Amino acid sequence: SCSFKLKVRLDGMAAIVHEPSSSVSTVVYVSNTVRNMNYFNLHWPRDPFVGDELFPTIDNNCGNETCIEQDDWTCLCDITITDEVGFSAEPADADTILSTLTVGAFEPELFGSDYATGVTHSSDSSITIYHKVVGVYALDTIFKL
Repeated sequence: SCSFKLKVRLDGMAAIVHEPSSSVSTVVYVSNTVRNMNYFNLHWPRDPFVGDELFPTIDNNCGNETCIEQDDWTCLCDITITDEVGFSAEPADADTILSTLTVGAFEPELFGSDYATGVTHSSDSSITIYHKVVGVYALDTIFKL
């Protein structure tokens, strides 16, 4: 078993920290070090009055102590990763897709024959939908915008 944590910098960029329960023959994909270069951007919620992004920083005591302050001015937070199907039928439009799905995917062509030929969205020709099983919306459905 293992756990994942999220390391958050002052600018809101984040990195996944992999903490295996045993270090024997285990690769730590992202380590909790100052030199970690594997940061990515997250879409944090915004303050409705000021418009600033809301994320844990040393300025807000690492999210009112929901995270642990690190010696490199970052916050280390426990996270839970869940997989959920975003849609059970064709989504209305690109905005609905972007507001529901938060993780991107590689081009479906990179997966070889795993994916059926893409289907054009019924009302927006700029959206192509790729299913592993034709017509079935699942965790592995890819939306190309």
